[in-house]
Amino acid sequence: MTGSKIIMCVEIGLMFLGLIFLGISIGVNRMIAHKAGVCTYDVSATVIAVNESSSYNSMDHMTRVSWYPVYEYTISGKTVRAVSKVGGMKSSFQVGQKVNLKINPQNVEEFYNENDQTSLLQMVFGIVGLVLLAAGVVTVFVSKKILG
Repeated sequence: MTGSKIIMCVEIGLMFLGLIFLGISIGVNRMIAHKAGVCTYDVSATVIAVNESSSYNSMDHMTRVSWYPVYEYTISGKTVRAVSKVGGMKSSFQVGQKVNLKINPQNVEEFYNENDQTSLLQMVFGIVGLVLLAAGVVTVFVSKKILG
């Protein structure tokens, strides 16, 4: 494989990865917008437990651990227990901690925590996507200048 073909593969790869990360960022943003739109009822919830979840990556031989809060709240006389789909560090959640949640009145088990890390996740994926896409575009211009 010639040098120019390798550079072209790198350019395409960087731009492709950038678009994937940007797509994930847009998807997370839409999910946040959906939750904010349907979860309109304010409720005070209590963290009653913190569930641990670990995953092992055979590539780097690391085990990653995340903790997911279990919220309990009462709405229309019904007590609901719901596990967050957004995890974090164990120190982020304390049993007994009071949290304000937005609940979907049509589905009381669907909730949105405005203070979870979802917005941060969306921003990180967006920034990484833009950086990769920009690196791919810059590589195209630099390689054209160098290779002619």
